[in-house]
Amino acid sequence: MFDENAESSRARTEAARERLAFKELFDSVMLDIQNEANAGNLKTRYRVSADAVRHVPSLVEALTEREYTVISDEEDRPMLTISWEE
Repeated sequence: MFDENAESSRARTEAARERLAFKELFDSVMLDIQNEANAGNLKTRYRVSADAVRHVPSLVEALTEREYTVISDEEDRPMLTISWEE
């Protein structure tokens, strides 16, 4: 019983860490977008850190849902080109 509870707790903790890592990446990208938009630009380039590469597909999906155009080069550390309309 204890082992099942401990394993369940570890799984929930790991899932929470993954959600937090994605949220931090997403917030960082959105801040970059906001800064570029405030400067009058209509695009930005964002280099994804090595430890966040696993979140790129979800990030691209989330940005696309918000009507951003995202182009990702396929490298070990992708560079995202994100553009938007006024």
